[in-house]
Amino acid sequence: MAEREIFTTIRFKYSFESGIGEYDQERYVKTVNVEIVGENDVDGEFHIGTAKRYVLLLGQAINEDYSIEDVFDISGEICDFEDIYDFENYDFQEDLEEQFGIDNSDLCIYSRAEILPKYRGYGIGKMLMKDSFNMLGPGCGLIVMKPYPLQFECRRDSEEDKEYVKRMGFDNMEHDMSKAFKGFKAYCKSIGFMTSKNYPDFMFLSTSQRNPKMDEIDLNDDTSVRGLRK
Repeated sequence: MAEREIFTTIRFKYSFESGIGEYDQERYVKTVNVEIVGENDVDGEFHIGTAKRYVLLLGQAINEDYSIEDVFDISGEICDFEDIYDFENYDFQEDLEEQFGIDNSDLCIYSRAEILPKYRGYGIGKMLMKDSFNMLGPGCGLIVMKPYPLQFECRRDSEEDKEYVKRMGFDNMEHDMSKAFKGFKAYCKSIGFMTSKNYPDFMFLSTSQRNPKMDEIDLNDDTSVRGLRK
């Protein structure tokens, strides 16, 4: 008797939090958590990875006369992106406006993505990038990220940190920093991210211009992941 074929589907589960009370900068930063899961009839649902994005509601902050500097200052992670914003004119830097045709005030930051080692190489990262573009890009003038390989993050030498490094397989990844950064930037360019000469630490996606490389990522084609198992 032929063995029954098992088909796995991939889902990106988005969630975010909000609250009520006195207005502060947290009201203008939407933190979006993404859980990447696989699902089939045999294994049920299983964990593949996670991602985090931020949407800075800068237009709302401007309309409510809230300090844009304070919005960017909510955390060191977001503060790292303040160089792309012109705080005096309440807008993105002029050269970025010209290059990317920015037509909206809000900013989307791709913070990080973590995919477990056994699920790498199936194009899930590319699909996640495009799905986030589709889900979060509308309404944002620009999407930005820092192409920083996670294996170079500073960590304490605790048992929890050691377990995290082992689980993510960082010891088996490229440890030449120059090669790793070059390779990651090349990967991002291959799926549509662009650079800007005055901002070498960042890569960008325009939300108002056609992006042929991003268009090539077909979210309807799941052939590469159908055989994934827990």
